[in-house]
Amino acid sequence: MIADLYIRVSTDEQADKGYSQRHQEDTLRKYCEINHIEIRRVLFEDHSAKTFNRPVWKRYLLDIRKHKNIADRVLFLSIPENKMMLAFYLAVPEVENDRRALNVMDGMHRARKEGRWMGAAVFGFANRTREDGTKYIAPKEPDASVMRWAFHELARGIFNTEQVWRMAQKRGFTKKKANFWQIIRNPIYCGKIIVPKYKNEEATVVKGLHEPLISEGLFYEVQSVLNGRKRAYRTRMRVDDQIPLRGFFDLPQVWQKPVRQRLHRIQRSLLLLPLYCQMRLPVWCSNSKLGF
Repeated sequence: MIADLYIRVSTDEQADKGYSQRHQEDTLRKYCEINHIEIRRVLFEDHSAKTFNRPVWKRYLLDIRKHKNIADRVLFLSIPENKMMLAFYLAVPEVENDRRALNVMDGMHRARKEGRWMGAAVFGFANRTREDGTKYIAPKEPDASVMRWAFHELARGIFNTEQVWRMAQKRGFTKKKANFWQIIRNPIYCGKIIVPKYKNEEATVVKGLHEPLISEGLFYEVQSVLNGRKRAYRTRMRVDDQIPLRGFFDLPQVWQKPVRQRLHRIQRSLLLLPLYCQMRLPVWCSNSKLGF
């Protein structure tokens, strides 16, 4: 184990006339000798602890930032003034982490404004990396075809969202129903990127750098259907009273001719039925026991 020794005094008078520094150094060296700790460097701080002007300590912080892992720990005696030094020493990593997190958030916001998708790709896309290390998303088959079919089916307005989701599952869609609802609302499929509100900037939508799966017109047409602003009307058919089922059944070609001949015979029989009844009715009445 390697350690640096930090030795300081409480007042400037102790630095000039006192024995505090030599006592601290002897104590720390004995401690390192007993615990088999290698001493890399000894730092002497002669400035008073009553102020925040500590040039040796500041230079030491800059040095460990530039050259990390050069020492395992910093040793100093537990005197009341050292608590302030310890607080600064422990706060440095936290400040660096906060600064790093802030830089990452700023970079992600900037990337979204440039049209880049940040994070894992949604269904229908896949994360890719170019030769220069730039990350992007690209359509992934057959998932991309499933999403194109789902958007076209929703735009027709015949089936509701749950029915389209169930039909999409049979085609290979693997997400839940709630996730499907979020996906069809995401403009990433028409080549747009949502930039959330950040600091003083309002939320906005920018053009993405990826290849879209559907057109922008189709996407907004689907949104109109989902919002209830567009209603699909079924085609009305004029039905012949004699053949009311025409247009509702699709018979195989091998059946069409026999069935058509059968229907014609039935139709001809129905047309001749009133005439047959008129011819048979007087005979029946004259032979009946009712006396008509």
